[in-house]
Amino acid sequence: MERIPEEVLQAYEVSESYQKLKKIRNDNSKILQGYYRKYKDRLSYFKKEAAKKLAHERYGTGMILPRGRLCPGNMEALRIGNVKRGRIVKEYVNPGYVYGYDRRPT
Repeated sequence: MERIPEEVLQAYEVSESYQKLKKIRNDNSKILQGYYRKYKDRLSYFKKEAAKKLAHERYGTGMILPRGRLCPGNMEALRIGNVKRGRIVKEYVNPGYVYGYDRRPT
């Protein structure tokens, strides 16, 4: 792969489209930092709330696909090709994934 010349990079950095993207990135970064500051000390609360809604868990092994065996899409399998999707295991013995299932609404 060729290295992009420095003059081309400098020309892009002063372009209007780059400046718009930079502003969007900075604005979104500030928004995400605000969410982090707001919720960073509430992890235990969210874990308790999630545990109340949890009916059961299943465990999966196999770390090749980024979201594991129960990933709803096939795009990663198509893109990567010739990979195993992992498997569901019955016991919690160093699983790659833990899938939580919510209780059914009554």
